[in-house]
Amino acid sequence: MNGVMIQVPPDSKHVISGQVLNAASQPITRGLVRMYASGEEGLSRATPVSPEGRFSFNDVGDEEYTVFASESGIMFPDSTSATATVRVRRGEDPQPIRLVLPRQ
Repeated sequence: MNGVMIQVPPDSKHVISGQVLNAASQPITRGLVRMYASGEEGLSRATPVSPEGRFSFNDVGDEEYTVFASESGIMFPDSTSATATVRVRRGEDPQPIRLVLPRQ
């Protein structure tokens, strides 16, 4: 029997994590962080911040992501949110990020 051997590389899963701070560099105690693959705004994941302002997204694949935070839980970045772009590459876990909300 002749066959074709297909080798599928294992999924590379990472963690995107960080902390959300207010304009005075203090952790926010409530709020929501959203993340979506760049160019796919309609397919976001969300997680609440911890009492220390920390957040974490597990099982993140190799891609570029937009991560943004707000105290109001908005669906898309705006002038009240803090935004970062994170590039996740195979074999490299991204450094934790700091999202600083603008003064309101």
